[in-house]
Amino acid sequence: MNHRHNGDRGAAIVTAVLLILVIAALCYAFLTNTVVLNKEHHERTGQTRVLYVAEAGANVGAVEILPTLALGESRQVGESGDLIAFGGGGYWLDATSHTDGSYTLISHATHARSDLALETKWERALHPIRDHAIFSGNLGGDPTHNLVFGGRRRDADVVNGKVYANGNIAVTGNAAIHADVTATGLVTGIIDGEVLQNAPKIAPPDLAAMKYHEIADFKIDATSAFDSNGRLPRTDPRHIFVKEFRDDLATSSGFTFTNTNYFLGDPYEGADLTRVSVPAEGNNKIYYVDGNLWVEPQGTEQRIIKSPPAGTVITIVVKGNIYLCDALKYDLQKDGILFIAMTDGESYNDRNGNNQYDAGEPLLHDDGDGVYEGPREGSGNIHFGDPNGGPLGHVQSFMYADNHFQDHVLEGTGGRPLPFDVTGFMSAGEEVRINRDFGTGHARMGVNFDPRIVNGSLTFPGFPVATGRGPLRMVSWRVVGAAVEAP
Repeated sequence: MNHRHNGDRGAAIVTAVLLILVIAALCYAFLTNTVVLNKEHHERTGQTRVLYVAEAGANVGAVEILPTLALGESRQVGESGDLIAFGGGGYWLDATSHTDGSYTLISHATHARSDLALETKWERALHPIRDHAIFSGNLGGDPTHNLVFGGRRRDADVVNGKVYANGNIAVTGNAAIHADVTATGLVTGIIDGEVLQNAPKIAPPDLAAMKYHEIADFKIDATSAFDSNGRLPRTDPRHIFVKEFRDDLATSSGFTFTNTNYFLGDPYEGADLTRVSVPAEGNNKIYYVDGNLWVEPQGTEQRIIKSPPAGTVITIVVKGNIYLCDALKYDLQKDGILFIAMTDGESYNDRNGNNQYDAGEPLLHDDGDGVYEGPREGSGNIHFGDPNGGPLGHVQSFMYADNHFQDHVLEGTGGRPLPFDVTGFMSAGEEVRINRDFGTGHARMGVNFDPRIVNGSLTFPGFPVATGRGPLRMVSWRVVGAAVEAP
């Protein structure tokens, strides 16, 4: 009997020990799991908090930093050793403005022992001129401003693209607009699209806010090293501009130029400037011309040649007038030229149509003294056709005039209008002034909107953004430096 009790007692002890060991193991596992879970929770909390700090930095940067950047400018705000405090942590920012109107903002954040870098990309809406075949802003508010399209049968105007006018739009005869039409005044005639009249005004783009003189990749001005023949070295990407190529621009009627005249054309592709070959290092760039720019080779047509595989795409900003006097053609699948004519700050309304300032003509822009002090021929205008008269043909380009888009496609000086065609768009901050009528006849105007800017297949550096630099919107974000907790 005693032996059996001793055996039972020993078995009970073993069972108890085993039970204690199992309980201990379970407790250890529970405690270990609790520690792990607490650590993971702590890490997740740290990562969440540092992400909040990074997001706060990105939002502050988008509101306070990005709108102050000039296109092409980069700026650092704060630094790793001097953080901008937020939410128990801090951040510093790397901000970059790109010439296509987009922005990159990297917010470097720290909270407790966690670090994280958040990259966000932002963009502004491009100005509505990109959506219209014809845009007439009428910034000066001329109550008589009218866009009139007319003609009959094969001489009738045809516009394949949207039209906007701050004023009235009239479609007469057999003229056709195959798209939507918007006017702040009245729209009359038959339109092949939606018609919106008495519409809100669309303000023209603020070219001064674009700061082209600062962000341009290349400048053509009095400091450029032109030789005695008005040429720059072949190795200089600016060699596609020739200074004072022609000296017969004045007329017997007294039309003179007081601005410097530059001509688009490649003297190394032929002395007649009928061809332009943009070098690779000059492609996808902004050219800033301080003076007038002419497209008037010794011939009737100018072509872009030797384009790279992706195409020739350049923006030419002119602080003066642009004179497109001959046909301009390129590959409509990949090439593109954006012409922008800027006012120099002094401009006028050429009421009598003689292409030069006359005492008493109203000022469009002025420095406040009421006296016109700009070049005699004005600035910020695009003259379509030689102001002295002459044919034009087919122009392929995107054109925006800070002031007026003037039609001078005439048969000789003071002659009747001649037909022309555009593929791209023709726009003006003031007025698109087209008059195709003569006597009982009409000269055809054909405008075909090039949709590549809208569909994203063509991106011009320095394309004007919405007025007032436009609202910013975030298009993407990603963590470029993962949250790391120091040991």
